[in-house]
Formats: sequence, structure tokens, C-alpha cells
Amino acid sequence: MTLSQLHLPGDLQAVALAVLLSLCLPVCTMLPALGQSTLESSLDSFAPVGWQASETRQYRVDGEGNLAGLANTDPVLKEAGVVSALRKSYKRGQRFIYIDIYETVESKGAWALFGYFRRGSTNVLKRGDASSENDDAISFVKGKRFVSIYGTSEDDDESKAQVAKIADLIVAGIPDSSSPPTILQRFPAFQSVLGSQKILCGQVSASRYCGLPRSASLDWPSVENAACADYQIASPVKERLKATVLAYKTERDAGVGYRSYISALCEDRDEEPEERLNHGSNVFRTGNLFMTVALSRREIIIVSNAKKKTSPALLLRSFIK
Repeated sequence: MTLSQLHLPGDLQAVALAVLLSLCLPVCTMLPALGQSTLESSLDSFAPVGWQASETRQYRVDGEGNLAGLANTDPVLKEAGVVSALRKSYKRGQRFIYIDIYETVESKGAWALFGYFRRGSTNVLKRGDASSENDDAISFVKGKRFVSIYGTSEDDDESKAQVAKIADLIVAGIPDSSSPPTILQRFPAFQSVLGSQKILCGQVSASRYCGLPRSASLDWPSVENAACADYQIASPVKERLKATVLAYKTERDAGVGYRSYISALCEDRDEEPEERLNHGSNVFRTGNLFMTVALSRREIIIVSNAKKKTSPALLLRSFIK
């Protein structure tokens, strides 16, 4: 039935229409937050017998990118674009189960956090878009959220069962999903170390998880995507190498980043960079180890942690297009 079918005077029809619109607006405003509210209410309603639940605490970023109310925000959370965090715990005697949920601006940030903070490398039962678990913990990424659920008691079947139930509950409460960042396709599977792949969102993560010297000189604002992974090689000697790929927005940006990084490494060694910049690949000694930095189209590829000077070149062949 329409307002005209009610046979109301024109002025009353206008008033009625205004009232209906005012009633609809709050509902429309709440719709974007419906998924998050559902997730929080699901956690609040989950009450395993014998377990005492803590208050669900939510933290949002302030103007400086810190999670307001949460002391000492980890810099990698800022790099990953975390916009909110949700924390909750369950207690039974001396046993605890902790839940950490981070939401990011883009799904790439959630995949980055999965690489940094995941617990275990096995995947007994896939949850969300990607998951891993060990004896008392489950980590997964779904959509723009990274979730970590972990207990404090080893060999505790009851705690493990509750961790699994909580994980399934949270997966069901997050409607969106995402695919792995395409940069991960650049890493050959042969000889790669399971669970070592990490998305890099900036110089902090590159320094922390790749051990790259002078990582701030890689011109990060021009980097479109970046990642690293470990490789266990057997020749010429058995060693574990680290491969890092930085994909820039354009070939020109990659050239600028390469020049900046080579110049910074030369500066540390009191070298003039001009000769090295004439080459698309350079080997540097860092302490007792070697690293190779190569420019390939719009990518900078770095192979590091090598005991032998020739080792990086062997792995580099798998990455050069």
C-alpha cells in the first residue's frame, strides 16, 4: 500500500513520508557495521561450560596510527594498515585461551600479519582463506582480518577443543573472504621452506623479518607489493637463504629504488657507487655472509644470508624473468 492509497491530505502525506525516512536512516547507517557486530555478539554469547569469559575489548586506531588504549602498538601493525583490534580471553583454573583479531584497511595487511604472527605451519583443517595450527593454537586470515587463538596448556584436549570451536565461530562471523596477494606467486615452491613466506608492508617488516640492511633506502612509497621466503639449498653447500622480491609501480620506480639501495650499501662500505650502478646485479658481503641485489624490469630481487659467495646467484636464476 502506498501513501496515496491511504487518502491522507497532501500535507499529512509529506509528514508521514518524513517520519518513515527518519525511521529508515538509522538502519541504513548501521548496515556497514553489521558483520562486526555479529562477530562480537557471537563471541559474547559463546559460554563454554566451566570457562569464565573476559570482557570483549576493542581498540581503534587514533590519528597517529596507534591502537588507542593499547600500550606500545607494534610498528608492523601500523605498516600493515591495522584499523582495529579485538581481544578476548577465557579462563578455567590456571588454563587460559586468548583471542586476538586484527582488521586491516586492505586484505594484503591481514595476509602480512598471518605471515608475521601465525602459530605453527601445519594445516589439519583449513579455516578461512588460509590457516595454520599447532598443539594449542589456530591462526587464520579471512577477508581483511587476521585471527590468532591460542591456549596456555600443552597436551590439554579440552582446551584444544575449545580453541577449535572458537575458530569455527569466528570464521562463521566474518562474511567476506580474500585471495593471497599475487606477489606470492613469484616464489618457486622447489626448496622453499614451508610457512616461511611473508608479505612485507614497509621497511620495519623488511628489516625485522628479512634482516635487510639499510631497508629504508628501498624507496618504499613506490613499492606496490613485496614479500620474502626462505629456501633450503644443498649446493654448493647446504644452507638456508632468504629471497626478497619488491615489485615497484613502474620500471622507472624500480630503477630509482635500485640506485638508492646500492648507493646506501656502498656508503656503508666507503665505496663509490658509480661502478656498481653500471651492473644490474651486485654482490655484497655483510659480516660473514653474502647477499646479491638484482634489478629485473620493475622488480628488485635480493638473495641474502649466504655462506658462499656463489650461492645467491644459483637461487636468483629461479626469480629472474
